[in-house]
Order: sequence, then C-alpha cells, then structure tokens
Amino acid sequence: MSEKATGKTKDLPGIAAFVTLGATIASTVALGVFLGVMADRAWGISPWGLLVGLLLGTSLAVFSVVQLVKRWI
Repeated sequence: MSEKATGKTKDLPGIAAFVTLGATIASTVALGVFLGVMADRAWGISPWGLLVGLLLGTSLAVFSVVQLVKRWI
C-alpha cells in the first residue's frame, strides 16, 4: 500500500474529531433557535425567545466544544 493511502487512514480519527465538533456546534445552536422560535409562538414574545434561544444554544455549543477539546489536550 502506498504511503499516501496509509496517511489518509491515519488522519481519519482527526477528521472524525472535526466532524464531531462541527456537528456539536450546529446541533446545539439549531436546538436553541428551535426552542426559542417555539417559545415565541407559544407565548407571543417575539423576538425575545429567538434571541434567548440563540444565546443559550451558542453558550452550550462553546461549553460542549471546550469539553471535547479538553480530551485532546
């Protein structure tokens, strides 16, 4: 097997880590926005539910990414 092919195989855990980080950020922010929009619709507090949901989702994303990165440090 060529050296190039084995290099790609070795990099797979690193690539999977970046995919995990991206998925974590996207899912937590999306969840916060979704819950904020639902709060806006339920209680008629637009745009405050969206803003709070976005803030909480972003905060949770940062916290989650920090926890994931601590594993590799």
